[in-house]
Amino acid sequence: MSKAVGDKKVASKNPRKKGKLSYNDTKSDFLTQCRPKGLFDVVKYLTDSQIEDVKNIGFGGLLNLNIHHLPAQMIPWLVQRFNGKSRLLSIDERTRFVITADDICDVFMIPRTDREVLVFKQNDSLDPIVEFKKKVGIDGTSSVGTLKSKLMGEFKERGDDFKRMFVLYSLSTFLTPTANRTIDFSCFKSLLDVDAIAHFDWCSLVLEILGRAVDNFNKKSTTHISGCILALQIIYLHRLKWQGVVEPFDLPLIQDWTTQRIRKRVKEERSAGEFGQGEWVEDVFPIYRKTKPVVEEKIRSSTDGGMDERGKLGKEHVEKEKSENFDESSRIIKFVLPEGQPTDDEIEKLLKMGVYKACLLLKRDMEVIRHVHMERLRFEMQREQANTSSSPDDEFFSSAKLHEYIDEVVKNFQKMKERNDPTHNEPMPSFDLLTPDTESPVVEEQPTYEANIDDDVMQGMDDSHIDEVIQGQVQHAEQVVGSSGTICKVLVKF
Repeated sequence: MSKAVGDKKVASKNPRKKGKLSYNDTKSDFLTQCRPKGLFDVVKYLTDSQIEDVKNIGFGGLLNLNIHHLPAQMIPWLVQRFNGKSRLLSIDERTRFVITADDICDVFMIPRTDREVLVFKQNDSLDPIVEFKKKVGIDGTSSVGTLKSKLMGEFKERGDDFKRMFVLYSLSTFLTPTANRTIDFSCFKSLLDVDAIAHFDWCSLVLEILGRAVDNFNKKSTTHISGCILALQIIYLHRLKWQGVVEPFDLPLIQDWTTQRIRKRVKEERSAGEFGQGEWVEDVFPIYRKTKPVVEEKIRSSTDGGMDERGKLGKEHVEKEKSENFDESSRIIKFVLPEGQPTDDEIEKLLKMGVYKACLLLKRDMEVIRHVHMERLRFEMQREQANTSSSPDDEFFSSAKLHEYIDEVVKNFQKMKERNDPTHNEPMPSFDLLTPDTESPVVEEQPTYEANIDDDVMQGMDDSHIDEVIQGQVQHAEQVVGSSGTICKVLVKF
C-alpha cells in the first residue's frame, strides 16, 4: 500500500499493510512474538537450587531449550495449513492430523492434567498481583525485560517467589507470548499456591493460545503472529520423515533441536521446491500418552483460587484423599480403562460375593495391564523399526519366543482360575517368563504294582485277617520294586 506525497508515491513503512506472506519470504519480512532467546538466556543463569525448583513445579522440560532464535521461513506456510479451532494440520489432501495438548506435552514436557488453569476474572481482586510485584521489586512496571533482569541478576534465591517469576516469564515470552512485551498476569491465580502449579493443565493453555493466534493471523493481513509457533514447528519436524530419517523420540522433543539444526532442515526442505515433501511417521504420536501410565496423586482443591476474603496472597488448600489403609509414602498408579472393560462400581453391582468378585477384578486388571504393556511394546518396536521398510507388527508377532511367553501366560492364568478357593494351600504358579533358558523339572509317573487276591480267599475272613493279607501283598511289592530305590504305587485288587 502507498500514499501520495505531492506527485510522488511513497511506500508505507507499516509492515502490517504488506499482506500475507508465502514460504519464500525472508525472515526480515516476518515477525513472531514467540521469543525463545530470553528463556534460553535465563536458563543458563539458574543456580542448581533454582533448577531443582523448576523441576519441582513440572517445568523442567524447558531446561532443555537449546534454541535462541526462531527461523521464520517455514512459519507462514505452516500456519496457513493449521486450523486453530479444529486443531487440524493439513499438509495436503492425504496428509492431515489433529494436534492435541498431548502433542504439546511431547514437545516441552510441562504439566498435562485434567485441571484447567485458573485465570483472573473481571470482578477478582488484583491485590495479590500488586502485593507480589511489590515484594519482588517490579512494582511500577510490567516489562518482561525487568523480570528477566531480576532472574539473571540479583534474584538468585530459590523459593516460592522464584517459581512464580519463572512461570510468568516463560509464559509471557515463550509459551503464551504477549505482543507488547509486558508480563502476562492473567494466569497468576494458578500461581498463588506453588505446590499446585504442577497439577494444572498448562499444555492445553499453550494450545488454546496458539490456536487463537493462528486464526487471527489467517484472518488478517499481517506479518505478525503470536502464540508458541515453535511448538507447531517442532511437531511438524518430528512427524515428517525427511530423506527417510526419523527424528529421535526422546522426550521432551525440544531437546533434539538447536537454531542451527532447524535452519539446516528448513533450507533442505525449501530446496525440494516446497515443504512437506517426505513420508509421514504414523501411529507413534503423541508419545507421552502412549508410553506412560497415568501416575497421579488424588487431590481436592478449593475453588476460590487460593485467595482469602481480603484478596491477599494465600495458599490454595490441597488435600490428599486418605483411607484407613492409605500409605502416604506410596505412589498410586492408575490405568485408564479401555472401552468395554467394567469399572469397579459395575463389578460391585454385578457380584457381591467376595471370591467371585475378586476373580473378576483380577481378570479385568490383568487384561488392562496386558493392554498397556502391549501398547508400550508395540511403540518400542515401531521406534526401533522406524528407519526400515519392514513392518514392526509382522516381525514382533511372528517371534517364536513371543508365542512361548503368551502360551505360558495362558497356562498360568488357567491354573489361577482353577484355584479360586482362598483356602487352597498350593503355591501360585510362577510368572517369571524372562528366564526361558531354564527348563521346568520333569516329574516322572510313578510305576504301579498290582496285587490280585482271589475273592474266594477273602470269603469268611474277618477284618483283621483281611488286613494281614493286604499287608503281606504290600511287603511283597516292596521286595519286588523297592530294592531298586524306585517309589511306586501299590494297587490291591480283589
